[in-house]
Amino acid sequence: MSRKLLVGLAVIVVAILAWITIARMDDGTEVADAPVEAPATETADTDATVVETETDAGEAVEDAADATAETAEDAADATGDAIDDAADATADAAGDAADATADAADDAADATADAADDAADATAETDVPTDAELATLLTEDGFEAEPLVAYVEASDLTDAEKADLTARIEAAQDDETLVPALVADMRTEFDVE
Repeated sequence: MSRKLLVGLAVIVVAILAWITIARMDDGTEVADAPVEAPATETADTDATVVETETDAGEAVEDAADATAETAEDAADATGDAIDDAADATADAAGDAADATADAADDAADATADAADDAADATAETDVPTDAELATLLTEDGFEAEPLVAYVEASDLTDAEKADLTARIEAAQDDETLVPALVADMRTEFDVE
């Protein structure tokens, strides 16, 4: 027998004994003073009632244990379902994030290609300065962004170097404090004295 069943039976037996004691007190007799003379049939009936009560109590305890087990099983199933749902939601969110990242990367690549096309178009529209004109453009007073970008795009620099210098030229166009350092670097890069 399980421990819960034994405890349940003990509680029922104690309750029955308490009930009998209280019932006798209500009759005006005390349990200690009550005569122990009872017919044999009454004892057999009482024993049968106790056994029957114990059997009913045992069945009730078993039913309660079964109900508790079913509830625990249902709770475990619900927890498992919740974990599965959370895992599915996490996988969906990760997939969505990956898609968003891929879309952002595609957009950035498109924007870079567009910027390169725009720079090439600007270079085609702007005449490439001669070496003499370059010397004038690479001064703080003569700095002009468009012809310098055209010169950089037409140069033998790598694409990465062209992109870097073009970005620096455009930044210096917006912020004059960047012009002196840029002019000095470009004079060195293109051997302008």
